[in-house]
Amino acid sequence: MFAGNGELPIYDVLGSLDNCLYGRSTIWTGEVRERNTFLYDPARQPGVQIICEATDLQPIKDSSYECVLACHCLEHIANPLRALAEQ
Repeated sequence: MFAGNGELPIYDVLGSLDNCLYGRSTIWTGEVRERNTFLYDPARQPGVQIICEATDLQPIKDSSYECVLACHCLEHIANPLRALAEQ
């Protein structure tokens, strides 16, 4: 979706990109670790992999990001209103 050939190719203009998953192991990603292990573009340095639930974003410092990209995630959250209110 956000890659160079996607519908909204924003990866090319970002200085870096971090990723947030809800668990340390998923069907899609397998086992993941919280470190600089998020590879979104082979030509760039990996971003930080963060593991936390969307309704509790305490591991992420306030005002630490300029923007948030989310794609196909809200429908998977048990309490989407709480997630939208999370600051």
